[in-house]
Amino acid sequence: MPPIKLIMKVFLFAVGWVVFLLACQSGANKEQSTVMDEPIAGYQWGNPVNKYYMPFELDEISGMTYYQKGQIACVQDEEGLLFVYDLKERKVADRIRFAKNGDYEGVTLAAKDIVVARSDGMLFRFNPKKEGSTIILETPLTLKNDLEGITYDSTAKELILSCKEDAGLGKEKIKGKAVYAYDLALQRFVSRPKYILNKKDLELALKAQGRDQKVKGFKPSGLDIHPITRYIFIVASVGRLIVVLEPDGTVVDVINLNPKLFKQPEGICFAPDGTLFISSEGSPGYIMEFEYQNKSL
Repeated sequence: MPPIKLIMKVFLFAVGWVVFLLACQSGANKEQSTVMDEPIAGYQWGNPVNKYYMPFELDEISGMTYYQKGQIACVQDEEGLLFVYDLKERKVADRIRFAKNGDYEGVTLAAKDIVVARSDGMLFRFNPKKEGSTIILETPLTLKNDLEGITYDSTAKELILSCKEDAGLGKEKIKGKAVYAYDLALQRFVSRPKYILNKKDLELALKAQGRDQKVKGFKPSGLDIHPITRYIFIVASVGRLIVVLEPDGTVVDVINLNPKLFKQPEGICFAPDGTLFISSEGSPGYIMEFEYQNKSL
């Protein structure tokens, strides 16, 4: 009969081995849950279904819009060129000159026209099928506002513009970050902000989700309207956040983006079926594609 001490050693070894295996399994599950996160606002932010690496000329990709089936139109912050990127071919299919070189930060498709936003508040509207059709739309926004985001609301027939820096016009002081509207039919800028976003509003939304978290930084880089829910998604490179608004401006969701996955998120756009694309600047720049999970907020 084996000595009692030997039996105890075997028993303790077996118990220790079981505890070790359970700990490993727990750690694996924890790691998996970090990668395979639950869908928030209809998307699994840790699991892009595709990642498209940009050519060197789009390392500084600053804005994009869904152009036509299988293609995304992009701008970068140095050249007055519209780059049409083909998702299937994974390459730039066309380059369209619309203006001289400048700091172009956002782009949107408005009916049959393209509208590009420059950081100094100037808008460039043109028909991509007609060479030399560019017209300039002026706004009171300046470099101190730093216009970066633009999208087209087909329902209201207006452009929605997000500013990265100062919210007020001229000497006006407004706390927070402003989103303005531009009536495209009347070619008229609406001087009263459509939305004003403060860190406090974002923190209250986080608290409502049970996340007592401080927002250290928030500077909008781009925005687009979800084609199905009509929620407005605003991406911020500074702060690495996505803020989701109802059409009336109510903050309904705040999503923290993983810096390892989203190095410098600057652009955002949706396909008609809700497929989401987010671009990041870098060497190389890249676009990530996220499948819409068809879940409401």
